[in-house]
Amino acid sequence: MIYWAGFISMASGLLIAGSVLFYTCHVVPKKIFALLMVAIYALPAAMFGTYRLIDRQVYTSTYSFTVEKWASANVDNRAHIIDFFREEYHLAGEDIDFVPPLLGTPDSITDTAYYYNLGNHKYILGVDPVYYLVEFDSQNIITKEGVYEG
Repeated sequence: MIYWAGFISMASGLLIAGSVLFYTCHVVPKKIFALLMVAIYALPAAMFGTYRLIDRQVYTSTYSFTVEKWASANVDNRAHIIDFFREEYHLAGEDIDFVPPLLGTPDSITDTAYYYNLGNHKYILGVDPVYYLVEFDSQNIITKEGVYEG
């Protein structure tokens, strides 16, 4: 993400420098130059901002947590849904019996933890599997939860 920001700022700087050079080398009326600047900079920036707002809304509505979405999601889509689940539910201090009605039967169970497989968890080149881990103590009270690799 940082690389894209650097690229965009460098490209913007080159466009601005080129625009100023164009304006100084050619006889262009100020109104036409102003319209060109709006067309080159303001319209694409507004379109990009609008795209990002729409994209975020679509992402939120697609991957927001519901029991039905979780149950019907494939393993890789769970990786996106779990973020919204963690925002909505703070499990520390809850009884472990609170979790299965929401997330279903765990993919793996130990004496003190439930594991839910999250596929590659949004990694393109992920090698190790990623799990949502819910740990609990001997009284079945959740002590810790989180997303872990490996």
